Amino acid sequence: MSFKIKRFIAAGLAVLLLASFPLQAAAEHEELKVSAISNATVVSNASDENTNEESPEAGTEEISSSDASREEDMLLPENSEISESEPIATPDATATPAPTATPKPTATPEATATPEPTATPQLADEKIVELFENWQVQERVDEIVGSAANIGWLSEEELRQLSQEIREFQNALKQGLNDSQRVELEEELNRLENAAASVQEMCNVWDALHNGTLSELEQSGKENSWRYQNGSLIQSGDAVPYADLQLQSETGNYWGIDVSHHQGKIDWDAVKAAGIDFAIIRCGFGSDYSDQDDSRWRENVEACERLGIPYGVYLYSYATSLDQARSEAAHALRLLQGTSPSLPVFIDLEEPRTQVLGGEMITQIADTFCSILDQNGYAAGVYASLSWWQYYFQDWFTSNPNYYHWIAHWSSSCGYDGRYEAWQYSNAGSVSGINGRVDLNYWYGASLDVYEDAEFRFYAPIFDYEYYVSNNPDLAGMNRNEALNHFLTRGMIEGRQACADFNVYIYRARYSDLYNAFGNDLTQYYLHYVISGKNEGRTARLTDPYQHLTVYQGVDYSAVYNYEDYLSKNPDVAQAVGKNDYLALEHFVVRGMMEGRCASKEFDVRAYQNRYSDLRDVYGANWLNLFQHYLYVGRYEGRTARDTDPTYPTTVYNNVDYSSIYDFDTYLNNNPDIKTAFGNDDEKAIEHFVNCGISEGRIASDRFNVYTYRAKYQDLYQTFGSDLSAYYKHYMENGRYEGRTAGSWEGSLHITVYQGVDYSLVYDYDVYVAENPDVAQMAERDDYLALEHFVARGMMEGRVSSNVFNVKTYRQKYDDLNMAFGDDWKLYFEHFMNVGVYEGRNTEQ
Repeated sequence: MSFKIKRFIAAGLAVLLLASFPLQAAAEHEELKVSAISNATVVSNASDENTNEESPEAGTEEISSSDASREEDMLLPENSEISESEPIATPDATATPAPTATPKPTATPEATATPEPTATPQLADEKIVELFENWQVQERVDEIVGSAANIGWLSEEELRQLSQEIREFQNALKQGLNDSQRVELEEELNRLENAAASVQEMCNVWDALHNGTLSELEQSGKENSWRYQNGSLIQSGDAVPYADLQLQSETGNYWGIDVSHHQGKIDWDAVKAAGIDFAIIRCGFGSDYSDQDDSRWRENVEACERLGIPYGVYLYSYATSLDQARSEAAHALRLLQGTSPSLPVFIDLEEPRTQVLGGEMITQIADTFCSILDQNGYAAGVYASLSWWQYYFQDWFTSNPNYYHWIAHWSSSCGYDGRYEAWQYSNAGSVSGINGRVDLNYWYGASLDVYEDAEFRFYAPIFDYEYYVSNNPDLAGMNRNEALNHFLTRGMIEGRQACADFNVYIYRARYSDLYNAFGNDLTQYYLHYVISGKNEGRTARLTDPYQHLTVYQGVDYSAVYNYEDYLSKNPDVAQAVGKNDYLALEHFVVRGMMEGRCASKEFDVRAYQNRYSDLRDVYGANWLNLFQHYLYVGRYEGRTARDTDPTYPTTVYNNVDYSSIYDFDTYLNNNPDIKTAFGNDDEKAIEHFVNCGISEGRIASDRFNVYTYRAKYQDLYQTFGSDLSAYYKHYMENGRYEGRTAGSWEGSLHITVYQGVDYSLVYDYDVYVAENPDVAQMAERDDYLALEHFVARGMMEGRVSSNVFNVKTYRQKYDDLNMAFGDDWKLYFEHFMNVGVYEGRNTEQ
């Protein structure tokens, strides 16, 4: 079936033309004539974004009604072979040498010969009156205008068929309408003429593509696209008041318009008073020629700057080569001189001639224009219809996130599922100060100054103002700029959470390549995610699995280290490092292991030392070596040292094993003050014993009593005297190997010999300190000091010093001694020791 019959036949025209068609064509028309009128697709406005513009009475309802022509319902005519989700493949352009400069073409190349249509049947006047009623002609024109709006998506064959059908219809109207009908149908005939010119222009594009002269096509300013035909806007119905078209359920941050010479002279004071927040102004079209400047550009810009209306800029593109794209960028830059736009400069990509190049070339044209504007200090972006965004730009903008996205989709909600900053949601607006219809837009930026917002856009993947301020109470009251400045100068260094979708600690822990590169420089992780990581598909959300760091300088310490355990067992570390697991791990490796700190429920280095005597013999209390032994050897030997395993209090201090003279439990039981001071801290206890307890003669083991040892071995006493630490040392290094003993089971053997004299006949340590509290306090269990006191003072003072000898009783009992010694108590002691005991004298009553 022919393209004509498949797409455009109307019932009245079918009946009229059947008489002169070939039999086969007549048969095909006969099959369709009953249903053709009801099934014909009426495509008003011919926009892939446009809604049905038949004078909507309520803006939002009409825009979103079932009759509204969405792109997929409207741009692709009924029964066409164009897929709803994928455009017809467009042949790639033949290679065209890039010109060194873009000359302004002087003439459009002649199209290759197109076969003339077969003779159009002559129509009888009475049939014209009957069958070409106004509504039928308007319906047919609507179909043609709608189809012509899709010329960029048609194959060359379909396009030429459409061109032939338009000519046939024009000829039929020319021959069949009388003058009054032509006057009545003037608007439809003009629309038909514009559609015909648009289709013919696209045929010329295909011819130029084949001839290698595509870049030489004229840039007439008569735009042809889904919204223009032969330079005229495709529109029908009345404009809808601006306020009625504000979509309350789909609002952006700001409402605005875009304008060009099509709007004529604008009363900008009235526009501002109407509540418009911003405008996007066309500066021109095509390559850099002054006669292609928009005729209203200067006056529109000057008015916006005078009234303080924020504005952006767009340039309608005809580019079919990268040289032309560069010329268009130069065109925009020339007109931008002396202006101060606060919104981006957009390239308007909708001209069908560009589509014959294919998607790759289209994105290169966009990239060329945007990069030149960007290099010259302007924010840049692309304006295109929803279908162009879906088919051409989706992947390109993923890799070019700094460019702005302006989506044209005339509907009650935007159908684009990617990122966009601006949405043109209607072409049917009516705004005070503008005659006729005007496009309406929403802007989704945080402000209407993209240059002020540039930093916010750049850091958007890691920074959200509301989140940052609300989740960091110390920042309450900061405005947007203050908060961002704080984040950049302090927050990143401190590892603060600034948005829900990025956590720097999770990012660092999840990606070892980054950790190896950046270490603890948290700022680098934030920047990497913004610049590269997000595009690489890396994630670091709070909901992502997270394992705290255990690797430091290439060594995995997970066998002996756990972040939570380390902080819970070492509050001073938790206070010092906060939530920074890198600093926690670094502390453990640099200091914690040497200090013997516990960092895991699965491994306690002190228990490890206590459990394995072979390790104590080799490493003593070198905690670092013990950690390393377990890491590299012990765990593979099946050794364990969990904090739930039986513990063995340490007997090693400074690499010296004191187990022959020290036992933790005995030391605490015999010295309550030590237990009160240190509790069950075996490290503190042995430290006290070595540094204080030995010199104080404290009992620390049932196997060794220093006083017994001193009293038992006179040779040692003669050598060491009252230097108790010397006795401990002698026993550890020599005495035990010599078979000497001084266990608690041997009883208390206190000293009775002083400077070679044995005072045991008159002196007993226990009696002396018990009867003389001042001596007990002074000697503090040191029987040497007690004996020394007795010899030096106690005898002269006549103190009680023994249960078997009492000096006062001795004087009273023997008058001869009393007569001889009088009050010299010492002489009584000495007499008994040297003479009296042998004379049988005593102190018994």
